[in-house]
Amino acid sequence: MSVEISPGVVVLGLFNVLMLCLAFFVRQWMTRQQAEIDSLKTKNTTLTNEFHAYQLSSALNFAQKTEVNDGKKELLEALNSINTKIDRMTDKLDKKADKP
Repeated sequence: MSVEISPGVVVLGLFNVLMLCLAFFVRQWMTRQQAEIDSLKTKNTTLTNEFHAYQLSSALNFAQKTEVNDGKKELLEALNSINTKIDRMTDKLDKKADKP
């Protein structure tokens, strides 16, 4: 009993082996790509959570307009007080300079 192998069957067998190797490497590449995508999704989630935390802290620590206006009023009153004191000091110095 002898088995004859035709060239067509050999070529078909080699083609199948090549396709199997190609499928293996494509699967490996796709697995690496999926792992990278998962890693990027994790980083994106982390950055999104950090950004939301920053937005929340900014909203909580944000100065209200009334607080800013009150601070401006206090600053202007302090500057006016300093200005009047400087005016009094210059008036006194002028009076002393005018004395003979």
